[in-house]
Amino acid sequence: MFVPVDPDLLLGIRDALDGRGRLFATVLAFGSAPRDPVKAVATELGLAAIGSDDVTDGLVRRSEHRRRVACHLLRRGPRTVRGQLAMALIVVEESVVQRLVRAGRLRRWRTVVDLRGPD
Repeated sequence: MFVPVDPDLLLGIRDALDGRGRLFATVLAFGSAPRDPVKAVATELGLAAIGSDDVTDGLVRRSEHRRRVACHLLRRGPRTVRGQLAMALIVVEESVVQRLVRAGRLRRWRTVVDLRGPD
């Protein structure tokens, strides 16, 4: 799900789960700030961020693999216009992701938040 990370989002999730359990989130953070947006909002709300890992390296590997597979399928795969456009779109998307990561403008964070914090 692609949504902005804000206090209302975390409070809504906490309320939906009746304040029990943990939230496991993987987020893409755009911009040059090297911080985890989920952890920042959780801290602001007084919720404990149990774990926060920068998993950008995994994003780069997965993105490169997806781009290679899409290039291969573009050459040898779908013969329909729709299929070729889909593969071309994936190639473009993954190329953009890789450029943003190399430029330091995109990071991926994996975060665990304990939702049993104060109100």
